[in-house]
Amino acid sequence: MNATTIIQLALAIFRLANWFAARVSQQEWKRMGYADAAAAQMREWQRSVGLADAAATTAAHATPEKRREVLGSDL
Repeated sequence: MNATTIIQLALAIFRLANWFAARVSQQEWKRMGYADAAAAQMREWQRSVGLADAAATTAAHATPEKRREVLGSDL
């Protein structure tokens, strides 16, 4: 798996979690007291998805040498 594939997989997972959270009944969340926690988590997911989108764009435009350089610095 290359870096772009890993980033796209992470992005898909975040989008799935975001989709699932949006489908939960808002009344149920309010009744259970989770509305505030869900709102905070949604902000984190949106931030993470934004970061993953930016990373995917960067990785898509990087040369193979630049990808090796970036991945090598993380090890």
